[in-house]
Amino acid sequence: MKITGIHIAGLCAVLIMFSCSTTRLPEKQEYLYKGTELHIESNKKNIPLPAKKELKQVVSPQPNSKIAGVIPFKRWMYSLAGDSVSSKGFRYWLKNKIGEPPVLFREYYIETSVTQLANALENRGYYHYNIATEKKIRNQKIKMAYNIEVDVPYCIDSVSYPEITDSLSRYISKYRNESMLEPGDQFNISILEKERERIDKALKNDGFYYFSPDFLYFRIDSATDKRTMNMELTLKDNLPADARKIFYLNNIYLHHNYTVNEQDIKMDTLYTGGMYHLYKNEMNVKTSIFTRSVFMEKGQQYNRENYTRTLEKLINLGIYKYVNIRFEKKQGNDSLNVHIHLTQARPKSIRAEFQAVSKSNDFVGPALNISYRDHNLTRGAQLFRYEVNAGYETQIAGDNRGLDSYEIGTEAGLNIPRIIFPFVNLNQYINRRFSPETRIKLSYSFIDRRALYHVNTFNFAYGYRWRETRTKTHDFDLLSIDYTETDNIDPSVRNNYFFNQNFQEQFIFSLKYDFTMNDLFYKDRFLNTYFNISADLAGNTLSLFRHIISGDEPDAEDPSKIFGIAYSQYARFLADFRMYFNISDNQKLVSRVTGGLGLPYGNSRFMPYKKQFFAGGATSLRGFSWRTVGPGTYNPPDSLGQDAILEQSGDIKIETNLEYRFGIYKFLKGALFADAGNVWLINKVDEIPGGTFDASTFVNDLAVSAGFGIRIDPTFVVIRLDLGFPLRKPQEKGVIGNINFANSNWRKENLIFNLAIGYPF
Repeated sequence: MKITGIHIAGLCAVLIMFSCSTTRLPEKQEYLYKGTELHIESNKKNIPLPAKKELKQVVSPQPNSKIAGVIPFKRWMYSLAGDSVSSKGFRYWLKNKIGEPPVLFREYYIETSVTQLANALENRGYYHYNIATEKKIRNQKIKMAYNIEVDVPYCIDSVSYPEITDSLSRYISKYRNESMLEPGDQFNISILEKERERIDKALKNDGFYYFSPDFLYFRIDSATDKRTMNMELTLKDNLPADARKIFYLNNIYLHHNYTVNEQDIKMDTLYTGGMYHLYKNEMNVKTSIFTRSVFMEKGQQYNRENYTRTLEKLINLGIYKYVNIRFEKKQGNDSLNVHIHLTQARPKSIRAEFQAVSKSNDFVGPALNISYRDHNLTRGAQLFRYEVNAGYETQIAGDNRGLDSYEIGTEAGLNIPRIIFPFVNLNQYINRRFSPETRIKLSYSFIDRRALYHVNTFNFAYGYRWRETRTKTHDFDLLSIDYTETDNIDPSVRNNYFFNQNFQEQFIFSLKYDFTMNDLFYKDRFLNTYFNISADLAGNTLSLFRHIISGDEPDAEDPSKIFGIAYSQYARFLADFRMYFNISDNQKLVSRVTGGLGLPYGNSRFMPYKKQFFAGGATSLRGFSWRTVGPGTYNPPDSLGQDAILEQSGDIKIETNLEYRFGIYKFLKGALFADAGNVWLINKVDEIPGGTFDASTFVNDLAVSAGFGIRIDPTFVVIRLDLGFPLRKPQEKGVIGNINFANSNWRKENLIFNLAIGYPF
């Protein structure tokens, strides 16, 4: 059976019938409230109209919530539970925990909403308006329509600031050049509030510790005939004397290992770096840490920004559980003692994790990870970590059912909270508000793919991470060394051309740079963005040395070697751009565009296998199995089985994803998604027909998939279950017409179930 328009129409009819059947109201005189319609117009030309979305938020009540803006799931569950429900049991849980009662219309809603709309209009400068109401009733359901007609809004004619009589008024006058209020702007009370907060923030940064935005108010004189307002910013009468003073910092005290009963404990005191350190028995952190982390000095004006920077810097060290900064006025003068209370977290921890792993390539099995962490190695706030992991997995489906493997590995890393670079102090050029890091990592892993091959991998990396701003992060690996060795190769695999190219003994000597711009922590924005671009260059330094010494140029047919091992030479670039449209608290539309380019040259004919691009799987094209798309229109023969994965990689990747996320019930969320993309080869390879990139036809090579998913998101971890299916397979040039959910063979070949941790992007 094929999915047709008739089937879709039938499904919609069933949903509508179910919706009607569950809309059971107590009495016929009552109506189910279906929401609000707003119609806004003006009889004057070129009049700015108020935003409909903002006004709609003030109307009460809100109708029953809906999944995806269409299905009133909670109301359905409430009605499904029935009327006579006991105080416990499944039906009680369904009715009171999952469901929500129908929102019924009440006459007083009209008066309340009109009042709220009037307030909202006046707060935006519309003092001349008319609000007409209309009830739209159908089948015991009602929707309220509010028809709003607005006249010319009031605008700002002039803005004046307090007359200069003391230091406080002089500073306020100084800030007028950055005012958010400009003559000609439309009146908006929220802008007045933001202007008060702006001035308060500026005063706090200039030393007025005891000032408050409540000490400011606006006097407004309106001219009705001109629809204009003259605004006068005024200081309240009888201000506290301290609110008019600039305060300076006096002594700075750091209370180490602070507890609430510290006053009952005899503390030792150490004065160094302009600060007093109070501690018991011994100092467990080097004092040099605080010269880089505390942005306050004795004699300095109080500055709110320096307070915030100090707080963030100390928290980001990662060695404190709680950080609190308290200011204490010194009697009889305008100075403040600073008390920084530091409660240290446990510096050392051991963690063991046992996992049941399920991968999108049908491999499942247990895994064990044991990690040790020391957050204060050598008392310098360095993070030392050591991990050991082991896992076993076997394939439970597909042509290679029973194929198993195991992996063991270990990794040691050290993060030092400053940039360590020879001869030059680079820390002075980095924003002191954020803690830069020097990162050193050494790792080893062994993979035994039984009956096929063994792989030994070593890695060493030395690099830096620093933040330019809250949204911009830089990662730079000054040196990254990878060594891969393959042995115990089965003859059937050894004859595979691409296995010999990708899994030969390799040495990678590279330099990497990553730049990330991420504003997702701004929760109140309608649009959040994420952008990452990375560059990975390998082999150039070694090639330069060879050229200097011997004058030879690298050649892929006769590659240069180091320690008897051929080294890779390539350039790899990857860009990832995402947009998050926050439609409402429970609805979000997310899009992602990813592009990658790998260029092997000189010493290499192919990109190293771990640096190639793949498509398909839980975080890629979710209607295709792990790494089974491409390159291009290439369709590996069935005889390759598991070895086909070796051939389905590319030097170029283009992928785009679209996902609509919506809430279902508390931490249970849903998603609808669509993905498109592929990978391609740069150079033509006879063994992979159709795999080469062609700029004029690559759109025809795109694989397309769609599906839906469930997310369990209790905030601390996200468990994701996605069911995807292909809409278009590149090698078949069209699949949509062949969709047949009723056919078991079609379901077996095309339905892809993904179980993963975290969101795909």
